[in-house]
Amino acid sequence: MSYASLPFAVDPSLAGGPDFAALALGLVGVPPAVGAIVAVLTALVTARAAIAWTQLTWLPGLSPVPLQQLTATRRRAGLLASGAMVVLLLAGDTRTPQLPPQPLLLPLAMAHAMLAGCLAAMVATDWDSYLIPDVIPLVGGVMGLTLSLVLGPLAPVPLWENWLPLDPAVAVPVRPAWIAAHPRWHAAAVSLAGAVAGLVSVLALRAVASRVLGVEAMGSGDATLMAMAGAYVGWQAVLLALLLAPVLGLVGGLLVATTTGRPFIAFGPWLAAATWLLLCLWRRLWSPTARTLPDLFSDVPVLLGTIACVLGGTAALLLLMRRRDAPAERH
Repeated sequence: MSYASLPFAVDPSLAGGPDFAALALGLVGVPPAVGAIVAVLTALVTARAAIAWTQLTWLPGLSPVPLQQLTATRRRAGLLASGAMVVLLLAGDTRTPQLPPQPLLLPLAMAHAMLAGCLAAMVATDWDSYLIPDVIPLVGGVMGLTLSLVLGPLAPVPLWENWLPLDPAVAVPVRPAWIAAHPRWHAAAVSLAGAVAGLVSVLALRAVASRVLGVEAMGSGDATLMAMAGAYVGWQAVLLALLLAPVLGLVGGLLVATTTGRPFIAFGPWLAAATWLLLCLWRRLWSPTARTLPDLFSDVPVLLGTIACVLGGTAALLLLMRRRDAPAERH
């Protein structure tokens, strides 16, 4: 089931009445094709605006990128964001089948479009300059936390659910009662937990990888990138993205190096790519029939062991990705 096959409108029978956010945005009854166009344009505008933010607030000690380079970077970011949003629209509904139907589909798509725009802007700057300006993930993360309070959970799964006590034929997991009782606070908790998980896990990975490699393996911008992404996708997807990103970086880096001769590829683009790929595939990965991931994230000891393996395995893959002529400083 794809975004484009569903009405971009408010269904009062699902929402318990018209939602004030949809009414304020004028999104009631929008045809699917129009909604898809609006979402793609939102991704494009967000990406170009995010690049423009970097002209106003660069990190201390860094010179602004020349206007000609910024213009080219803005163009690349807009194209990348638009393409990423088209892929998500075609991939389908990101939410798992166990979640209630989403009554605000267009606002949810627009939130994902804002995420696409910010990620694309960070990929473009990191690719071109080995730099992720803090202003982009900061503004993007604040937008994610705010939208979660207004629209409800943006992440495809709740803050916590337990699948282990269930019979394999049962498709509804056990969740804390407060999730249903306080949906807005739950939405904020999901975004906050995702942001904290993204920031803390990358900082921990950075420390482990730097110790293994003997040099700084990741920039602080990678941590802020994943903190912002976590505000939209939740802590579960953040952990999986950290496991997937080095694999994408290893394979993609070799392809780029052999086709373009580029000796070093920043890690930020692969973090963004892994996050977006998981968002597109989440409904298929978090399956009630093949319950590998749901069961994994329900067992706390196994989950902690998995986190340790993610840190160690990612550090090992970063070792394989290292290049001697990598830039001396990344932020």
